[in-house]
Amino acid sequence: DNQNVSFSKLQHYQFVASASTNTQSAIVSMAYMEETNQLVVSTRAIPAAVPVVPVDVTSVRIPVPVPQAVQVLKVEESLQSPMLFATLDGHKDFVQCLIPLPNGCLLTAGGKNDATMKIWELGKIASVSTDDNLHSAPVMSNPSSTIDKDGYIFAGAVLKDFKSSNGEGSRPFALAVARYNVVKILC
Repeated sequence: DNQNVSFSKLQHYQFVASASTNTQSAIVSMAYMEETNQLVVSTRAIPAAVPVVPVDVTSVRIPVPVPQAVQVLKVEESLQSPMLFATLDGHKDFVQCLIPLPNGCLLTAGGKNDATMKIWELGKIASVSTDDNLHSAPVMSNPSSTIDKDGYIFAGAVLKDFKSSNGEGSRPFALAVARYNVVKILC
């Protein structure tokens, strides 16, 4: 059954580094956390001299305190007033992979120069409102836990934990992580 799918522009957001840095932000990857209505965006720092593709003048510019980090954006129904909820700055390299976990946490996986996975508890973050419509968000640099034994990964997915014979796993979920031509199952 083929259905026609069409999209129209609802809103454009543009992440911009503060004027004090000599860098700009490029988007690496994104994930949506449905339970909390958050769009999680990994940004990579690039030199300010690199030409940037022109963005529609109606874009909402979102200043980010750290140009290479994970930006957690609270997306409201109107889409006109995004809120930078938090910046996660705990990796030594840009974040290659973002995996929302069923327990409400976020797993981030750094690139080759980092080779760690970090778990962040986003429920512990509080934002502070400012005068403009965007918000001053906390910069978090200490994740809840760090996994460094599996190296860096390109992609990942949440799986049901199949360890139990009755189909109810001993843990709420497992992870499949991939690098090159290898998929690892972590439980």
